[in-house]
Amino acid sequence: LVTFTQRAARQLTARLTELVGPEAQHVRAGTIHHFCYETLRAHPEPADVPDDFIVVDDTVTDAFWQRWYEAHEDWCKAHDLHSYRQVKTHVSRIKLGIDTVSGQLTDGLREYERMLTDRGALDFDDLLVKTRDLLRTHPDVRAGLVEETEAVLVDEFQDTDPVQFDVIRRLGEA
Repeated sequence: LVTFTQRAARQLTARLTELVGPEAQHVRAGTIHHFCYETLRAHPEPADVPDDFIVVDDTVTDAFWQRWYEAHEDWCKAHDLHSYRQVKTHVSRIKLGIDTVSGQLTDGLREYERMLTDRGALDFDDLLVKTRDLLRTHPDVRAGLVEETEAVLVDEFQDTDPVQFDVIRRLGEA
């Protein structure tokens, strides 16, 4: 059971328990990011992530991109990026393969990735992309996950991005 918020996962699990009783305890429920986190924790070497990786939260990413925006404000505004949040959203879309990187943002993204690497950290987009890549390039890992997954139910499926869709699709493959 894949949801987009922890609250939704708790609510759906509670409803499922009301409907089917104790059997609901065998349902794996959580956010797509939590599923990806667990998958990368179980398979760090083939996923090419540190065994002890941490996940940085918005406090860290906001601080980085706010400083970067302030140092490159003229360039950002000339490229229709009028706040650090718009820069951060654009970077997320780049990491997910939705947008392309250009200009000074190329260096900013390189600095950001270096900061994450130095900390042994992943951000939320990395959780998705690294899991997608793991499932694409390691059929044995994908097969193991598929084998333990009888069905995949996705709450708010219409809101998935292309990387989330790819991860979910690969779980449904026999």
